[in-house]
Amino acid sequence: MRLIDAHGHLNADRFDDDLDAVLDRALAAGVERILVPGWNVRSSERALELAARRPWLDVAVGVHPHDAAKVDAAGWAAGDMAEFPDYHLFRNGERSGGAIGRRGQSTGQVIRLYITVDSLEEACAAAEANGGAVLEQPSDIGGGMGRFAVVRDTEGSEVGLWQSTGEGAG
Repeated sequence: MRLIDAHGHLNADRFDDDLDAVLDRALAAGVERILVPGWNVRSSERALELAARRPWLDVAVGVHPHDAAKVDAAGWAAGDMAEFPDYHLFRNGERSGGAIGRRGQSTGQVIRLYITVDSLEEACAAAEANGGAVLEQPSDIGGGMGRFAVVRDTEGSEVGLWQSTGEGAG
């Protein structure tokens, strides 16, 4: 059995004093990956810093609804792109950004988080090998931005997969 923590706020201040010990215990317990979600600019940047030092951590950069009213004032730029009319796009400087699909238009009636992977094909194969399903096969995004796929886990949650091509804004 594989252990993956899909929502660990390791970027929170309360882990400042014992983060290494917490991560060591997680690894010792067999946890293979942890998704560290950001809920505002500072927490998203901290999540990215953690993942840069520990490649087994994944990051979801974002803004919690409680902070949504502060998006522009907090250094986030939000807007739309003509190429992706069914998504709200956001970016915080050059390092981080993402998209939120408009419910019922781009993602159906689900909330879909995207995670970055090295290989869409390997990630899709791993999802299927562990009881999941591939909902959208790997596809290119125009303009050299990157590639994406969508899988459903064994609990029925959709997970978007993103692979940067290194050519464009991805």
